[in-house]
Formats: sequence, C-alpha cells, structure tokens
Amino acid sequence: MRFLRKTGLWLARRAWINRAIAENADLEVFKHRPSARLFIGLGVLALSMLLGWPAVAALGAIGIYLEKPLIALVGGPVIYGISWVIYGLAFLIAGKDLLKYAKALNRWTARKLVQAMVGDHSIPVNETNAKVDEKDESKPIPEKTPDKASSPIGGDK
Repeated sequence: MRFLRKTGLWLARRAWINRAIAENADLEVFKHRPSARLFIGLGVLALSMLLGWPAVAALGAIGIYLEKPLIALVGGPVIYGISWVIYGLAFLIAGKDLLKYAKALNRWTARKLVQAMVGDHSIPVNETNAKVDEKDESKPIPEKTPDKASSPIGGDK
C-alpha cells in the first residue's frame, strides 16, 4: 500500500497529471456526437488491427497446412507492413477529433488512477501547473546567440 501511495504522489507531481487533477478532467467531450469522419477512421483502425498479428498468424497456419513455408516467410511481413500503412491512414481519416478524444480519455484515466492510488483529499496540487497553458506565448522565449568560443566548429578564423 505504501508503494502505491508513493508512486501516486510521484505521478501527481508530473505537470500534465497535476493539471488534470487541478482541472478535474472529465469525459465531457464524449457527450457530444462524434463526426462521421471519426467513425470511419475508427473502422479503418479496427481493420488495421485485424490485419496485424492475426493475419500473420493465419498466414503461418496456412503455410504449415499447405507445407509451403514461403507463404508465412514472405506473406507475414508483407501483410504486417500493409497493416501499418492502413493504421496510418486511419489516423489521417479520423483527424484531430481522434486526438481530442484520446487526450480527454488519457487525462481522465490519469486523474482517476492517481486519485485511486493516493486518495482524493491528499493530492498536492501545484497551482502554477494548473494555470500554465502548454502554448503560453505571454512569455517571450529568449533567443540564444551562439558563443564563438564554445562553437563546435571553433568560431571564426
């Protein structure tokens, strides 16, 4: 029990988990009807999963049954590579909606996991993490000027 609590406190100190706890991350985004594009993308994603290892195993079984090992040796890697191409296409089809849903689910899961490990009332929330946006442009980024003496080329000669 002590190990889980310490691990939960360590996780709670991570900025994105701390922000999820401070903002009480929920699954509100799932209450809205997803787009048709997301449904199509998820369908193509499911197809790519079926073409992955199950298809490789099926080709192996067919190769053993027909006593032609080249079916598995050549067809297995080919079908596995095709499944990765289809996997990438699924993400292109689903677009940003898929990322929006994945982010909401990850934030909620992380919050629930840490709260279960530590307990709701004893998680220290860092207010600076809760208020800082990942794309905060209010602070100018200082430009680094290369130091000629520490240049890997050795500076100007």
